[in-house]
Amino acid sequence: MQMQTGPAANQSMDRWLLWTGVMEIGNAALFTLLMWYLAYSNPGLVGYFSLAGLATLNALLVQGGLYWLLKRSRFFEASPAPRILRLLRGLYVLNVLLLLVFPASILAAVATGAPVLALYDALIGLGCYLFGVGEFLHYFVFKINARPRELKRLLRERRPMPARLLRELRQAGLRAEREMEHPDER
Repeated sequence: MQMQTGPAANQSMDRWLLWTGVMEIGNAALFTLLMWYLAYSNPGLVGYFSLAGLATLNALLVQGGLYWLLKRSRFFEASPAPRILRLLRGLYVLNVLLLLVFPASILAAVATGAPVLALYDALIGLGCYLFGVGEFLHYFVFKINARPRELKRLLRERRPMPARLLRELRQAGLRAEREMEHPDER
């Protein structure tokens, strides 16, 4: 089974964008419910590290879902380039800070000699955190799930396909430059 990277044969782009956005946000809710169930059924299993990893993952999943919904509403085409640049640059900074929380927490626990409540807490948190890192890479650095033609290009050029939000950031930067050079054409 291959992961769907675009609309199916009889599916409109708007429907696919809606479905993808809702599923990303729904996954954040699903992971939260799963974590709640683990905490409820196994007291002491879920602790700070699990919650820190889950928060990082959920923040990135929700951002991904909102991206697809904004893409569906033509936000990136209709909004002024400076607004898009501020938004995407802010997301980069927010995400880098979010991605530092889990490793900083582990380092602080090790440095202070604080006992980790349970190895399972650290492992669950690490799993969520690594999934969040994958989401960050996929949306902000390079595209992970490439279509067959993108995979062929990757093998030929030996350079990964830029991530969706990175491409949006670059396009907004180019639009902003054009708007500054020719402000009356807007």
